[in-house]
Amino acid sequence: MRTDILKGRGATLTLHTWSLSVEEQFYLFWPAFLLLVGRISQKVLLIALLIVVFGSFAACFHLTYGKQAWAFYLAPPRGWEFGLGALIATRPFEDWMRQPGSSRLIVGWLSFAVLILSFFAIDGFMPFPGVVAMVPVFATALLLLTGDDPAGPSALLRMRPFQFFGARSYAIYLWHWPIAVLGTVLVGGTALAHCLFFAMTVVLSSLSFAWLERPIRSSYWLAQRSVRSIAMGGALTLIATVAGVLSFTIAQYVTNAAQAAIVASTSKFSLASESGCLAGFTTPKPIRCVFGPSNYTKTIVLLGDSHADQWTTALAAIAEQKGWRLITYLRASCPVADIPISKVYSLRLRRLSTQCASWREQAIAKIKNQDTPDAILLAQFSSGNVKGPFTNLGPHAVSVETWERGLFRALKELEPLGVKLIVLRDNPTPYHPVGNCLARAEWRGLPFSTCSRSLSLTISDEVFEAEQRVVSSINNARMIDLTSSICTDLVCPAIRDGIVVYRDANHLTVDFTLLLKDRLAADLTAAL
Repeated sequence: MRTDILKGRGATLTLHTWSLSVEEQFYLFWPAFLLLVGRISQKVLLIALLIVVFGSFAACFHLTYGKQAWAFYLAPPRGWEFGLGALIATRPFEDWMRQPGSSRLIVGWLSFAVLILSFFAIDGFMPFPGVVAMVPVFATALLLLTGDDPAGPSALLRMRPFQFFGARSYAIYLWHWPIAVLGTVLVGGTALAHCLFFAMTVVLSSLSFAWLERPIRSSYWLAQRSVRSIAMGGALTLIATVAGVLSFTIAQYVTNAAQAAIVASTSKFSLASESGCLAGFTTPKPIRCVFGPSNYTKTIVLLGDSHADQWTTALAAIAEQKGWRLITYLRASCPVADIPISKVYSLRLRRLSTQCASWREQAIAKIKNQDTPDAILLAQFSSGNVKGPFTNLGPHAVSVETWERGLFRALKELEPLGVKLIVLRDNPTPYHPVGNCLARAEWRGLPFSTCSRSLSLTISDEVFEAEQRVVSSINNARMIDLTSSICTDLVCPAIRDGIVVYRDANHLTVDFTLLLKDRLAADLTAAL
């Protein structure tokens, strides 16, 4: 598995420790900052705090809409959240907190209500942190400012359930992620499984709180000399590091052949991806890549998103075999269909992908002015963009009618070239991580067929029919449908002819696309 949190890729058992890194960096910076600035005057300190908070938030806001993973994981753009907590501890805010009256109570209960509502209102489609993070952060700050008034929210927060989870919140945070990640791989992500994960998290965090966290924090022996605490922290860090390295090393040798084969197949990336030809989520300009022999007889242009990219290894092999030149224009999460900018949403960026339309226009312009192709092959994650059971775009998915009009506009723009326009029907979508399912089935001794899906649950006839209508209305256009080679009459297997079919929840493995190479070559030859 590839893991690169700044590219939003990969999930490990320790991914959540990024927040500890941000926290420790803050603890290193903040005391030095207060010592330097606080010596001057309280007024200068307040101004400096405001500059740090607003500067950090400005960076956070900018990165959230450009490099969202950077805004989420790096310390500088998250520093304003810590800084706001320091800011409310300054004298102007303390003076307000000491004032009598009902205004503090109103602010306290309102902030408490906003904090609870934000838990339900903020979802994965919102650009986070950015402006969205202001809601829970400011609500928490205002809640803290209201103090310990018995008529305020603190009366509710002093109740035993809140105190129980509050005292163990640090341990709960440390335990919850590895339990959820490992548990999902081993037993799946059902509602019952998540209830079990929650219970395990509470139990294990309570045990570690009682037997490890509290004894260390209240240790008289450690408190006597700071060097003891430092030595203890260093020793625990060393032990954890050694344990992690040993676990990783041992895992390389205890993984059986079947598990290793599943990992190897689902970890391969296409030729275009490995060659840097798949433009990223924020790349504004098309990347033109060329494959095939220099003495080519035909030129095929591949235009599309990652569902076009998945075929590049097989297409490059076909190009070498047939004496064709293959030119690719590929961009992740950017459909070829010319749908409105307000509808092109990137889950990875947590925002609208405004560069997609510009990228498409530039790619088509390059094809028209530079490539002189014999055929243009279009492939895209159709069902993933259209409302229905196969998309995870939620309210940002488009209707079938919008998709149909968008594909028509794209093909109509290419029609004047007078070349063959070939639309590759999108592959059936299992809509669950097949690699994880196969590994779990092997580990539990279950047949691999448990990871297969009924054909009717993996394809959208409505989308296919809409695309067929578009293709039939465009001169020199035709469609290639490989569904019968991917699935049987009734089932889309997770493994076919001994090859893992899917790399994840919707992409085909490189190995399987190579298995379909001859079928794809025959269909392309017939289309030409």
